[in-house]
Amino acid sequence: MATKQAPARRKPPAPQAPKRRGEPTRGSRRTLALVAGGALLVAAVLIGVSVLGARGGDEPATVATVDPSYLSGIEQDGRFLGSPDAPFTLIEYADVQCSFCGDYAEDVLPGLVERYVREGTLRLEYRGLAFLGEDSRTGLEAALAAGQQDRLWHMLDGLYAQQRDANSGWLTDELVREVAAVTPALDVERLQRDRSAGGFDNEIARLSDQARIDGVPGTPHFLIAPRTGGTPTPLQVTSLTLDAFTQALDAVIEQ
Repeated sequence: MATKQAPARRKPPAPQAPKRRGEPTRGSRRTLALVAGGALLVAAVLIGVSVLGARGGDEPATVATVDPSYLSGIEQDGRFLGSPDAPFTLIEYADVQCSFCGDYAEDVLPGLVERYVREGTLRLEYRGLAFLGEDSRTGLEAALAAGQQDRLWHMLDGLYAQQRDANSGWLTDELVREVAAVTPALDVERLQRDRSAGGFDNEIARLSDQARIDGVPGTPHFLIAPRTGGTPTPLQVTSLTLDAFTQALDAVIEQ
């Protein structure tokens, strides 16, 4: 697949109608350019840039339930999804307000879980960032609080399904409670207490520092690491499609 060099900074795409489950998304249609080191620059430069997402201004749909079948029966441990004995870990840097992160969560993640995580080849690690604004911080704290009950991946699924323009006020405490209330095996009051306690500052700072160490240029950004150790390396993908990720992962796994 032909690519061209990406610019140092990428402007946000023009607003469009809100995404609904099952509709085609921007990530399934757009081929993304590679930047140095093979990273995907799909939202914004990590430090010092504030951008808007690409979803429209309609009110989010009512949250009915957050119990996606692709997560059923798969072990969660804080920010991790899948068996700790998996030979490889796929690390994702993401901001819950990043529209391309939302596209990945809908178009790619379920297929990766079914193909690699469920059968024990891959473990996923979520490294959340909050660089797009205060709503990002709200979402990340909610995800980390849900992770203390091993429901981080459910919380992310629910929030991405409601995603709208960045910093438009869509990611509220009320929405967090609504998503939590319809997530199986999640204690809503405990989640709210954990969020109110303000105990996630150090973890969020550590994730941000690690992103700088890893040279993360934007979100989503993916690294692959063997369980046996070694420095994680960027996953070489050219688009936010399941086929692109499958090809890249198979190339690493089958080495």
